[in-house]
Amino acid sequence: MSTAEICWCVSGRIEQGELITDLCEAIKIKNGQELAALAHQGIWKCIPSTDSTGDVTGVSLVEKLDQIAPSYCVGRVTQASKRGDTVLVKLSPSCKITFRSTYKLAVAGLYKLSFEPIFRTSKRTTNNTKIVTKNIHIIKY
Repeated sequence: MSTAEICWCVSGRIEQGELITDLCEAIKIKNGQELAALAHQGIWKCIPSTDSTGDVTGVSLVEKLDQIAPSYCVGRVTQASKRGDTVLVKLSPSCKITFRSTYKLAVAGLYKLSFEPIFRTSKRTTNNTKIVTKNIHIIKY
């Protein structure tokens, strides 16, 4: 198994540089120019970009899938909050993702995180996607 990988599947349509999910959540597409011709409904394998609180700020589309797959991430924890419920997971030198977790994760630990996007209304924006882990699988320390 690779020590850094991610699979996040989102069902929705591409419209004007955004992925509009089935729940009407609009997420900015970072590589939208390459996928301008794909303005139709589908299941998309994405790499999310997050801010420091775990809110998704955009996605890079990797490929269109025939069916939805479980979402997971394999990576090393590089930072954790004092309570340990928010962690920064490094996938590559240029790709780090913030997760919220109900488990306390150790810095420098290598984990496989199963997760799901939580769509909720925020005071800052009308739509806000947060990545929250649901199952933690420790791969090694």
